[in-house]
Amino acid sequence: MYERSNPDWAPTLLLGEDLTPSKSLKKEKKIETNKKRYQRKLDRDEVREKQHVARALIELQSESPEIHEIFTAVPLTSDSHEAFTALLLASESPSKPPNISVESELPESPSTPRVTQSQVDSEIQRLISENMQRKAELQAHQLSKESFEHDNEKVKYYTGLPNFRVLMIVLNIVTPFICTKNIGFGTFERLLMTLMRLKLNMPVQDLAYRFGVSMSTVSRIFLVMIHILYIQLTHLIYWPEREELQKTMPIEFRTHFSKKNCCHN
Repeated sequence: MYERSNPDWAPTLLLGEDLTPSKSLKKEKKIETNKKRYQRKLDRDEVREKQHVARALIELQSESPEIHEIFTAVPLTSDSHEAFTALLLASESPSKPPNISVESELPESPSTPRVTQSQVDSEIQRLISENMQRKAELQAHQLSKESFEHDNEKVKYYTGLPNFRVLMIVLNIVTPFICTKNIGFGTFERLLMTLMRLKLNMPVQDLAYRFGVSMSTVSRIFLVMIHILYIQLTHLIYWPEREELQKTMPIEFRTHFSKKNCCHN
């Protein structure tokens, strides 16, 4: 029966626990106790599930007058009860909708409200319009290119430039010299951040909160952009000649500084 000559064979005699009659009885009682405990757990889970379904029905009945009318006006048969139970379970797990029709399962009643296709379409259109309006309001409060495009007052306040067109001209001039590989931050946001700090003297922490970056990133972007703006826009700065400065000098300055001019390198 056993291949005792096989090197992998090992005797199985007297290798287990030596159970006396008292130990064997205790072990059987322990197994029986575990079975009863497991059965009690299943019963508790079933009661808890029924309570959850009952609470869900009460909430639906209290929140939706239509559901209340269905409960009070429509007598539920066994088939309709099964259909409603399937709908309830589907509402708890929407990823697996049941393949049933409420109109075919629930009996019609004069008091049951009916929703037409036109009402559904109008409600969908209303929700789409409301969603678009909310998006437009949210975009207007953000510091994006679109929020500045049709608001020259906003451009002038934050950047000091007269309008959006001038802002885009400056952006086109400096864009080829801006590197955006390391940080996921657009060229417009970099220029806007720099101009906001120059115009309004905004703290670095404030700019970090507004643009969703760290303070070190704001400082690094500002220093780089200042150098780029200086190199690319220096030729646009007009410095008057000495004679023109003397002609336009205020009277108070002429008294003390009539023959002095600032040096321009």
